[in-house]
Amino acid sequence: MCKKTFGMTSSEMIDEFIMFEIKSMLAYSTLNINEIANSVNFSEANHLTRFFKQHSNITPKEYRNNYQNGSYII
Repeated sequence: MCKKTFGMTSSEMIDEFIMFEIKSMLAYSTLNINEIANSVNFSEANHLTRFFKQHSNITPKEYRNNYQNGSYII
């Protein structure tokens, strides 16, 4: 039903929401990767990093640095 209505599966929608939350925290907070991982219910920071890189092709650290330097938009 999700695929038919929104053009993506429910898993893809959840992943997109999680990515939005992680990107927001990276851009607008000073939380470290461990704290962000805990707040979005990843058991380990490296799991969050792997998930993030799989969905954006860069690491959370690279994303934060790019955002702070003005070279990457959410």
